Amino acid sequence: MKKGEVAPEQSRELVVKLIERGEQEQAELRRLIKEQLQRLLGEMNIATKEDLQRLEQRVEKLEQPS
Repeated sequence: MKKGEVAPEQSRELVVKLIERGEQEQAELRRLIKEQLQRLLGEMNIATKEDLQRLEQRVEKLEQPS
């Protein structure tokens, strides 16, 4: 093997490691974006899906006959 060349098995391992790292980086980026969006929504006082679901449950309870 010449200097600077990589054996086929080593190249496969490298590709697998690069793919795994890319997936990890992608997951971290998603987490950061989600965090930022939640912070922004909180600052803008926009109701979340969970907020709406809680309100719907409260309304359903109030509408039930006593």
